[in-house]
Amino acid sequence: MISFFSPSEIVISWSLLDEIGEYFSWLGERVLVVASKKDRSSYLYNEFLGILKKIYEEVIIFWEFEDKIDYDIIDTGVLLAKDGKVDTIVAIGCEEAITIGKAISLFSTNN
Repeated sequence: MISFFSPSEIVISWSLLDEIGEYFSWLGERVLVVASKKDRSSYLYNEFLGILKKIYEEVIIFWEFEDKIDYDIIDTGVLLAKDGKVDTIVAIGCEEAITIGKAISLFSTNN
């Protein structure tokens, strides 16, 4: 039997920037931010990242991918999460970023 545990919560909100301080402040000290290269120039990404840097002791950014999802990208993200001992994984932007963020969460909490 194969069984996985992923302690995750998915939040989708257009007004998250207004609520982010109170929402994320209790989630630990280190965060991994997952966003594609195309998303990092957006207003939302930059505002969100600025707020996270005020809340978290350490912000690790993973954006080494375009529009393609493969195991190497996920493995790299899992290594970043484990090596960085992150408490929280936040995926911002496109469908690929959200999918990769969920996969990193799943595989970084299971052996």
